[in-house]
Parts: sequence; structure tokens; C-alpha cells
Amino acid sequence: MDNKLVSTFKAHDGGFISALRYLNGYLFSGGKDGNIVITKVADLTQAKKVNVGAVVRAVDGNFSAGVFTAGLLNGKIIKHDFNKNTTKVI
Repeated sequence: MDNKLVSTFKAHDGGFISALRYLNGYLFSGGKDGNIVITKVADLTQAKKVNVGAVVRAVDGNFSAGVFTAGLLNGKIIKHDFNKNTTKVI
């Protein structure tokens, strides 16, 4: 496989992307805009977008299980549940 760029897509509204995690066909990205965007890699469509209100420094999640955990620049660690649409500080 060649190391060539074949496409790009816009996931965030401004600033830089500060955290990435790929798992089971989904790309979790967090950025300066305070959003975590989950993209389905097969067709580059946005599966979910959640505003967490601060710059994202780390993200991990499992889209199939409906959850992600993120570390934020403000020092908080949060857990978001897609099924319940809830976010809590842990």
C-alpha cells in the first residue's frame, strides 16, 4: 500500500484536532472547538457529534457499546453515554 493521501474531510469547526482514536471502524476525534466527533471510516460519514465544552486532550470509546471517555484541558475527565444522551464527570 502506498503512503498517499486519497481524501480529506472536515470534522471540526475550527482550530486544531488534539485527540484521535480509531476502533472497530469508527474514528473518534476531539478538538479545540470543544467537540468530539465520531466518524464512520468506511464512508466518512459523521455518526455522532457531542459538544463537551472544552478542548479535548484525550478520547477513547466504543461506538458499538455507546460510550466514550474524554480528558479535557480544563482537567475534567468525562464519560458520555449515547444511549441515555448523558455526560458525567468521573
